Amino acid sequence: MKILSVILDLEKGGAQRAAQNFALGYKHLGHDSRVLYTRHSNETVNHRGKILRKNKIKLYSLNNNQHRKLLKRWKPNLVHLHAHGITKNNFACIKKIIPHATYVETNVFSTLSGWSEEILYSFQLSHWSQWLYYLRGGKNDKNICLPYPVDTKSFSRASKDKILKFRSHYNIPHNAFVIGRVGQSIPTKWSYTIISLFNSIACTKKNVYLVLINTSKDIIRLAKKSRYSQRIIIINSIYGDDNLSIAYSSFNVVYLAADQGESFGMVIPEAILCGTPVISLATPWGDNSQCEVTRNKVGGYVINNYKNGISIINKMIGTKNINNFVLKKGIKHIIKNYDYINVSKQVVNLLKLKKNNTYNNNLQNINVVKILKNAFDKPNFFTVILLKLKLRFLTRYSSGYDNWINFFRRVYIKIYKIFDLKKT
Repeated sequence: MKILSVILDLEKGGAQRAAQNFALGYKHLGHDSRVLYTRHSNETVNHRGKILRKNKIKLYSLNNNQHRKLLKRWKPNLVHLHAHGITKNNFACIKKIIPHATYVETNVFSTLSGWSEEILYSFQLSHWSQWLYYLRGGKNDKNICLPYPVDTKSFSRASKDKILKFRSHYNIPHNAFVIGRVGQSIPTKWSYTIISLFNSIACTKKNVYLVLINTSKDIIRLAKKSRYSQRIIIINSIYGDDNLSIAYSSFNVVYLAADQGESFGMVIPEAILCGTPVISLATPWGDNSQCEVTRNKVGGYVINNYKNGISIINKMIGTKNINNFVLKKGIKHIIKNYDYINVSKQVVNLLKLKKNNTYNNNLQNINVVKILKNAFDKPNFFTVILLKLKLRFLTRYSSGYDNWINFFRRVYIKIYKIFDLKKT
């Protein structure tokens, strides 16, 4: 089969890494796999471009007339869109070049795309994402739960020597307990709770350090104001899977909290594959896939409130072999559910079943409470009630993430603005 993976660009990002892994997975399965990017990228310099070309995967730019002619001549059977950042105009242009292919999409944020009617399937990254897509009017016969593919062989626990070298380089004591976080520098991909959590632990535990990689400016400001700022290490970026593996292995735990939540959270499987437990803060008011990817007491812990995270980390400090259960359960969970070859194979199998008229995706109303219970040990009682009442936006207050007074303040501001507009 001829399969074209379409992505915004070849830069950093979870969607870009997923597109790369799908392209490699299709290639591994014996298909003619190629990649099209819609925004200019210098593929000869770009790290992702180098990996794809090294694996003999041809790259095309939508802005290149010659490339468009080559695609038209090639005639792929399947076009796999990675919807993040792709525009309606991009899709119209691709459809004009390749009119007779089957189209599917990996839908990053569970919203209806501008080409919803013209695709066979919309892949949602978790059951939570599937529920959100359903709520927003996504058609049941197109709504498929299919996660990001993870190159499970690219991440593994680093040697003790490499861990010691990493810690020495950043002046972290060899016997320190390190809380780490790797992310994109987008503000909503971070949460102030990481500094609150660290401050609460650092005031009684002098040997605890916090490492923030590629964090946002807001978090840097909060970190500098901390009384324990001398124990907060800020690293601009780390490139390459080997170097990332060393960083993850150097952490005792990863604390993952994002204001908007995670539509998948690629850092979770990466850290778990390195044998490092992940504490994921639930965000039922937004994206919430991090709960399913982590799985409570499998790849780490899923918490309702960051104060629960303080309690867990305090118990971890001084405990020997804290990552044993992750090495036993977590790594198996990631390989079984997210390995890139298995996930790519699922796409191909879905197309075969559809072609033979043997696949029926007759989804009923998705039970969000059941989704929560499968990821959590004990879901927050008030969160469950609010979700049942379809008041999801209030869960950021019921969970203690935000103070209730902020809710009333926002309501007051909104009412004031309405009356102010009427006056004018």
